[in-house]
Amino acid sequence: MALITAPGALPELHIVGAYFQVVVDGRTKGSRFTDVGGLSMELNVVEITTSGMLRTQTRKTPGLAKYGELTLKRKFSMNMEFWDWVKEIRDGGPAEKFRHNGSVYQLASHGIGEPVAEWKFINAWPSKWSISDPDVSSDDAIDESITLAIESLERVK
Repeated sequence: MALITAPGALPELHIVGAYFQVVVDGRTKGSRFTDVGGLSMELNVVEITTSGMLRTQTRKTPGLAKYGELTLKRKFSMNMEFWDWVKEIRDGGPAEKFRHNGSVYQLASHGIGEPVAEWKFINAWPSKWSISDPDVSSDDAIDESITLAIESLERVK
């Protein structure tokens, strides 16, 4: 029996969150991240109130866009690129030297091939570095985390 399909939009594919890659220009080549958080954008709401002879009206209009801070996590290792990046900023110097652009790529459910989505972030710099607490009663790997302040976020695909 032949399968008959109707013309129209393709069904939406559900994307599995476990397959992603993060690249920060000049800083994180080859790093293995376990999670990324903060891919968000919020538009401020500006209220404009006008008064007429018969009534007062408040309209809401979009204001400036505000972007979340990106939090990147990976297993702690001998790699010191995050620590060195934060230390360079702490020790002073021009901020433009420490800002980097990058992308978060969402991969297909099998984790290989072309990305199915991409978010580009602009002028990222680390505002926080941390590791999870070492604990003698646990055999869990230590996590390393870095929070990036970003100036802009764009979804490319």
